[in-house]
Amino acid sequence: MIMEVNFRSVEDGTEVIIEFSDIPSGISLEDNEKGTELSLDKLEALMSKAN
Repeated sequence: MIMEVNFRSVEDGTEVIIEFSDIPSGISLEDNEKGTELSLDKLEALMSKAN
């Protein structure tokens, strides 16, 4: 699996663009999306505590 992450400055913060390719056949798109959301939620919580 290849995950490409790009960041773009927007008026109210930063937009995170994540693109996946070569997702293994054993991982459904829904599971991949949910896992990504959970990871980003954890990152947000961690960064909120750091500020």
